Amino acid sequence: MITGGFPSEDKPQKSIFNLRAAKSLSQVADLKVVHYRFYKPGRPLKEELDYEGVKVIRLNLPYVPEKNRAIKLIRLRLWIYLTRNILRKQLRSTNIIHSVGLDVGGMIASQLSKKTGIPHFAQIIGSDINFHMDELKGSFLEQQWTRGTKAAICNSKAIAGDIQQKYPGLPTYTAYRGTDLEKFKPHERQDDKHLRILFLGGFAHRSSTDFGSNLKGGETLKKAWELLLGKMKLEAMLQLGGPESKSEKIIAWKQSLPSPQTVETLGELRPDEVPTYINTADIVVVPSLSEGLPNVAVEACAAGKLVIATRVGGIPEVIEDGKTGILINAADTNALADALAKAISSYREIEAMRRAARKRMEADFDSSQYAQRLMNIYKSEIK
Repeated sequence: MITGGFPSEDKPQKSIFNLRAAKSLSQVADLKVVHYRFYKPGRPLKEELDYEGVKVIRLNLPYVPEKNRAIKLIRLRLWIYLTRNILRKQLRSTNIIHSVGLDVGGMIASQLSKKTGIPHFAQIIGSDINFHMDELKGSFLEQQWTRGTKAAICNSKAIAGDIQQKYPGLPTYTAYRGTDLEKFKPHERQDDKHLRILFLGGFAHRSSTDFGSNLKGGETLKKAWELLLGKMKLEAMLQLGGPESKSEKIIAWKQSLPSPQTVETLGELRPDEVPTYINTADIVVVPSLSEGLPNVAVEACAAGKLVIATRVGGIPEVIEDGKTGILINAADTNALADALAKAISSYREIEAMRRAARKRMEADFDSSQYAQRLMNIYKSEIK
């Protein structure tokens, strides 16, 4: 598995879904994760380690600013050369190259495949096709990626549809990563009059998009909460988690509210904290403006929570409006406020919807099935 996103000792939250996928694959195959990072003083060029039971090779490669496509191509060729030489021994015993994302790792994987003949399967996760693919459109890099890719494995049917439209000749599959149905499962609600409404998307500014700090819909949620406070007395607590959720800006916003006690800022949760917060929440909000297939929506449904989410990316594959959750249009503040008001006022009347959400996850989003889905795809393409 080749990726630029993987947890480390200093960043245990980063791309935790790749760690989960690697653990799953390690149960059915001899897997090694190649994790690309930029070189910093004190870091060796290559590190081999065991990270939570997964064999990892970290490559700390030189940083070259991406001022234009020509510079990006130079960096790519440099990294391909270094990777091929550093991993020469490992490549001799490799049967499959699996990349995650269309960033540098995906590009390097396609080139390694071309040079070695090892089949390359590209996993498309969402942010790559939503943002990075347009940057590559019509470029030499795009041509090289398609020529060095055996098949695309997508996290949702929505992503698969986009790939098939852009690259009609490329075999394309959908494999839901799913979630751990034992970690995320329904719990008896504690005797507490306040409903807990959880948002874990954070407020990080995304300079690579037009959405700024609202990519995950946090700014929309803030406005919706202001509307609610102006309309009704809320016996509910809004919990804000994720990057920048404890920033000075968010704290100042909270203090400006007429009822600041209705908001709790959590900060960025550790991976081991996420199940606790989701399992003890009552309502989970996923108001994203763009998505592949968000893990939090799957995890919340598995935990039998009422999920209010937007109709973007693969979210409608997880949530059926009115049956397993509530869907609204992206960036629609009024619709989000109305959905929250309805959910708060009639929470105890929608038990059937929450049970249906759990059953849906049990049927199609069990992470224990993910590795076998991938193995079946590999076998179908390697004949």
